[in-house]
Amino acid sequence: MIEGDEVTWISAAAKGERKRRFNRRWLKIHLEWDAARDLVGRLYLVSHGKRTEIAAFLGADERKALAEVLKSAIIRPKI
Repeated sequence: MIEGDEVTWISAAAKGERKRRFNRRWLKIHLEWDAARDLVGRLYLVSHGKRTEIAAFLGADERKALAEVLKSAIIRPKI
């Protein structure tokens, strides 16, 4: 969920719900990519030196598409 400068990630894993908040100005979307073998790896939300893996249950193409959508969603126009 994105509201103003805050991005909230909620995990509904079997271990119970976890919630993490990020400032969108410091948030980076990182998708591991092995160019030599053309393989998509893990997808992370990265902020202040900490990374949170997301979407591990998705296939490679779905993680790649999600990374692009998230990158577009957190961009704020510079005025």
